[in-house]
Amino acid sequence: QPSLSSSFVGEGNAAAGKLPAGGAAKLQPFLKQVGDTIMKLSKTGVGYPRKFKNWIVNTDLGLPYSGFFCTDPKLQGKTTTLPENKHPAIKFAFPVKEVHVLLRDLGQAGQYDGGMRIWEADFATKKKTKVIERDTVPEAGGKRLMDVICPPRDTPWRLELHVTAKDPGPEGA
Repeated sequence: QPSLSSSFVGEGNAAAGKLPAGGAAKLQPFLKQVGDTIMKLSKTGVGYPRKFKNWIVNTDLGLPYSGFFCTDPKLQGKTTTLPENKHPAIKFAFPVKEVHVLLRDLGQAGQYDGGMRIWEADFATKKKTKVIERDTVPEAGGKRLMDVICPPRDTPWRLELHVTAKDPGPEGA
């Protein structure tokens, strides 16, 4: 089954002197794609893989004032969940279906402890899509309500956004 599997690892650092007025932490994302775009072997399974040019074009996970990160230092260490229809948008280069999203908090940079699941949801299980909008209600998933991310100030922090999806083309339908 053809699928798209990409992971983005983000690292934010609210460095001293880089805080906006009012002292709220500012995320400085560092994103990189890990993994391959859609790959599919020929029908006979012989020869070179047929590579589809599909990937995640962007996500608004790291945008300032997105509501995904806490702005109140008093919330540090407390779990707050967002409504089912509030989560990062994800845009693909081409339509996909059966999208599975997993967002994990990997903790402080350099101190990996296995990570904590923040959000896990499924979209486009029956119809293809090119964009998962911020307000799209998940169709399924192990953690449909996303936790607000609340890393300590002035500390490099890592998040992993892992997305898998199927190619809705004739052979992947």
